[in-house]
Amino acid sequence: MAQCILASTWQKHFRSQPLISTTVDSSFGPSPFRLFNSWFDLEGFDESVRKGLDTICDSRFKDEILATKFKAVKEELKQWRKKEEEEKDLVEAQNKLLQLDKLAEGRALSGEEIVVWQDCKEKVRKWHEKVASDLQQKAKVRWIGLGDENTNYFHSIVNNYIARNKISSLWINGVWISDPKEIKIQFLMALQEKFKEPIYVRPRIEAAGSKTLSGDEADGLVGQFSIQEVRKAVWDCGIDKSPGPDGITFKFIKAYWEEMKGLIMEIMNQFHTHGSIHHSCSASFIALIPKV
Repeated sequence: MAQCILASTWQKHFRSQPLISTTVDSSFGPSPFRLFNSWFDLEGFDESVRKGLDTICDSRFKDEILATKFKAVKEELKQWRKKEEEEKDLVEAQNKLLQLDKLAEGRALSGEEIVVWQDCKEKVRKWHEKVASDLQQKAKVRWIGLGDENTNYFHSIVNNYIARNKISSLWINGVWISDPKEIKIQFLMALQEKFKEPIYVRPRIEAAGSKTLSGDEADGLVGQFSIQEVRKAVWDCGIDKSPGPDGITFKFIKAYWEEMKGLIMEIMNQFHTHGSIHHSCSASFIALIPKV
């Protein structure tokens, strides 16, 4: 209605119709958990992780046991983050620095006051390093080393990713859809149709006369996984990569490899024997990248 009224009055004075912009609250649900590299050096992190890894699960599926442990780790870390008082400690350190700086303008600081000043300086420095490290990880920029960072630059990169990759509405059958649930349904239907198996019986291909693998090479393809090749596969992955939607990164897996390698090898052996993955570990996020 508003567009019709505007169109009829606007065309009397201008050649083109105006663009009507609207704001809608489009919430697509809670943000997924994210594990930051800066947490590894904070007090209480290791204790929370080990408490989560000690969680007991009675499932006969080894991959479900690992998924349960990761879920417990996430819950422990969430509780730990709530108890963290970094902001409070930072404010106290900054206020103490201001007090000492004012004292230093009128007299020389004592040895004890200099030690306090240095401790507060170190707290502020570590806090700023942590913020810069988190921004680097969010921005996914690897070619700038820590120490050369530009905070405004990283903020702009993060905001640009959010703005560019957000799909707030769809044009379907002549109608703009902005409801998050309806957008999810439309994408689900489109992807189901896209990846539907068009051919149920495929022809066999004869490869007579082609090069073939030797017996040892063929056995190696179907042999048991060794801990060396599993470890190599893990260490070849970047530390910021997360193999699943749980947010647990490869840096975490590498850091606690000794605690988890036994269970990971049991998962690999169980998969080798049965050839299946439990549904609790096969979930994934589909990242929609708009091409405009």
